[in-house]
Amino acid sequence: MIKPKFKVVRINETSNWREDIAKKAGKIFGIYLYDESRTTNCCEVTPSYEMHFLNSMAETLSDDDEEREIQLDEIEEGDIHTERVRYFHSVSIDKLSDKDKGNVYSEGYDIDKEEYETEEDYRSLVEDTIGEEMANPTFC
Repeated sequence: MIKPKFKVVRINETSNWREDIAKKAGKIFGIYLYDESRTTNCCEVTPSYEMHFLNSMAETLSDDDEEREIQLDEIEEGDIHTERVRYFHSVSIDKLSDKDKGNVYSEGYDIDKEEYETEEDYRSLVEDTIGEEMANPTFC
Protein backbone atom coordinates (compact mmCIF):
# COMPACT_ATOMS: atom_id res chain seq x y z
CA MET A 1 0.00 0.00 0.00
CA ILE A 2 1.11 3.53 -0.76
CA LYS A 3 0.02 6.73 0.92
CA PRO A 4 -0.12 9.63 -1.55
CA LYS A 5 1.36 13.02 -0.74
CA PHE A 6 -0.71 15.45 -2.79
CA LYS A 7 0.50 19.02 -3.23
CA VAL A 8 -0.86 22.02 -5.04
CA VAL A 9 1.56 24.25 -6.91
CA ARG A 10 1.29 27.36 -8.99
CA ILE A 11 3.54 27.69 -12.00
CA ASN A 12 4.25 30.92 -13.83
CA GLU A 13 2.84 30.31 -17.31
CA THR A 14 2.64 33.94 -18.44
CA SER A 15 4.70 33.23 -21.57
CA ASN A 16 1.98 30.83 -22.78
CA TRP A 17 -0.64 33.60 -22.94
CA ARG A 18 -1.45 36.23 -25.55
CA GLU A 19 0.54 39.40 -24.92
CA ASP A 20 -2.51 41.63 -24.33
CA ILE A 21 -3.96 39.26 -21.69
CA ALA A 22 -0.59 38.79 -19.98
CA LYS A 23 0.07 42.54 -19.91
CA LYS A 24 -3.16 43.20 -17.98
CA ALA A 25 -2.61 40.27 -15.61
CA GLY A 26 1.04 40.86 -14.71
CA LYS A 27 1.68 37.14 -14.30
CA ILE A 28 -0.63 34.24 -15.01
CA PHE A 29 -0.14 31.10 -12.96
CA GLY A 30 -1.30 27.59 -13.81
CA ILE A 31 -2.55 25.79 -10.69
CA TYR A 32 -1.77 22.07 -10.56
CA LEU A 33 -2.32 19.15 -8.21
CA TYR A 34 0.30 16.41 -8.08
CA ASP A 35 1.36 13.49 -5.91
CA GLU A 36 4.89 13.99 -4.63
CA SER A 37 5.14 10.32 -3.67
CA ARG A 38 4.61 9.09 -7.24
CA THR A 39 6.68 9.69 -10.36
CA THR A 40 6.56 8.27 -13.85
CA ASN A 41 9.08 7.99 -16.66
CA CYS A 42 7.86 9.43 -19.97
CA CYS A 43 10.13 7.66 -22.47
CA GLU A 44 13.20 8.93 -20.64
CA VAL A 45 15.26 8.23 -17.54
CA THR A 46 14.32 11.47 -15.74
CA PRO A 47 11.26 10.92 -13.52
CA SER A 48 8.27 13.23 -13.94
CA TYR A 49 5.25 14.16 -11.87
CA GLU A 50 1.79 13.72 -13.32
CA MET A 51 0.39 17.24 -12.95
CA HIS A 52 -3.39 17.74 -12.95
CA PHE A 53 -4.38 21.18 -14.21
CA LEU A 54 -6.98 22.88 -12.02
CA ASN A 55 -7.20 26.43 -13.40
CA SER A 56 -5.28 29.61 -14.13
CA MET A 57 -4.93 32.61 -11.85
CA ALA A 58 -3.96 36.19 -12.67
CA GLU A 59 -1.56 38.01 -10.37
CA THR A 60 -3.38 41.30 -10.97
CA LEU A 61 -7.03 41.96 -11.75
CA SER A 62 -8.53 45.29 -12.71
CA ASP A 63 -10.24 47.39 -10.03
CA ASP A 64 -13.01 48.13 -12.52
CA ASP A 65 -15.75 45.48 -12.19
CA GLU A 66 -16.51 45.33 -15.91
CA GLU A 67 -12.84 45.11 -16.92
CA ARG A 68 -12.19 42.46 -14.23
CA GLU A 69 -15.04 40.33 -15.64
CA ILE A 70 -13.51 40.59 -19.11
CA GLN A 71 -10.11 39.50 -17.72
CA LEU A 72 -11.63 36.53 -15.89
CA ASP A 73 -13.58 35.51 -19.00
CA GLU A 74 -10.40 35.63 -21.12
CA ILE A 75 -8.53 33.46 -18.62
CA GLU A 76 -11.43 31.02 -18.35
CA GLU A 77 -11.53 30.79 -22.16
CA GLY A 78 -7.80 30.03 -22.19
CA ASP A 79 -8.27 27.33 -19.57
CA ILE A 80 -10.66 25.48 -21.86
CA HIS A 81 -7.75 24.86 -24.23
CA THR A 82 -5.32 23.69 -21.54
CA GLU A 83 -4.38 20.04 -21.31
CA ARG A 84 -5.85 18.52 -18.15
CA VAL A 85 -2.79 16.37 -17.42
CA ARG A 86 0.80 17.36 -18.12
CA TYR A 87 4.12 15.91 -17.05
CA PHE A 88 6.88 18.01 -15.50
CA HIS A 89 10.30 16.70 -14.52
CA SER A 90 10.15 16.11 -10.78
CA VAL A 91 13.57 17.67 -10.24
CA SER A 92 12.31 20.93 -11.80
CA ILE A 93 9.24 21.08 -9.58
CA ASP A 94 11.19 20.11 -6.45
CA LYS A 95 13.96 22.63 -7.14
CA LEU A 96 11.64 25.51 -8.02
CA SER A 97 9.33 24.93 -5.08
CA ASP A 98 12.29 25.36 -2.73
CA LYS A 99 14.03 28.26 -4.44
CA ASP A 100 11.86 30.43 -6.66
CA LYS A 101 8.74 31.40 -4.74
CA GLY A 102 7.64 33.66 -7.61
CA ASN A 103 7.48 30.78 -10.07
CA VAL A 104 6.36 27.60 -8.29
CA TYR A 105 5.29 26.97 -4.81
CA SER A 106 3.94 24.23 -2.67
CA GLU A 107 3.64 26.31 0.50
CA GLY A 108 4.05 23.01 2.31
CA TYR A 109 0.46 22.20 1.35
CA ASP A 110 -0.19 18.51 1.78
CA ILE A 111 -3.55 16.82 1.49
CA ASP A 112 -3.69 14.02 4.04
CA LYS A 113 -5.18 10.99 2.33
CA GLU A 114 -5.58 7.33 3.13
CA GLU A 115 -3.54 4.60 1.54
CA TYR A 116 -4.75 2.93 -1.64
CA GLU A 117 -4.44 -0.63 -2.87
CA THR A 118 -5.20 -0.59 -6.60
CA GLU A 119 -4.62 1.78 -9.50
CA GLU A 120 -8.38 2.19 -9.79
CA ASP A 121 -8.58 3.22 -6.11
CA TYR A 122 -5.75 5.68 -6.68
CA ARG A 123 -7.39 7.27 -9.76
CA SER A 124 -10.63 7.65 -7.83
CA LEU A 125 -8.71 9.30 -5.00
CA VAL A 126 -7.05 11.72 -7.47
CA GLU A 127 -10.44 12.70 -8.93
CA ASP A 128 -11.92 13.20 -5.44
CA THR A 129 -8.95 15.34 -4.43
CA ILE A 130 -9.24 17.46 -7.59
CA GLY A 131 -12.92 18.02 -6.75
CA GLU A 132 -12.05 19.04 -3.19
CA GLU A 133 -9.38 21.44 -4.41
CA MET A 134 -11.72 23.01 -6.98
CA ALA A 135 -14.37 23.54 -4.28
CA ASN A 136 -11.89 24.96 -1.74
CA PRO A 137 -8.90 26.31 -3.63
CA THR A 138 -5.52 26.66 -1.96
CA PHE A 139 -4.62 29.63 -4.14
CA CYS A 140 -7.33 32.27 -4.52
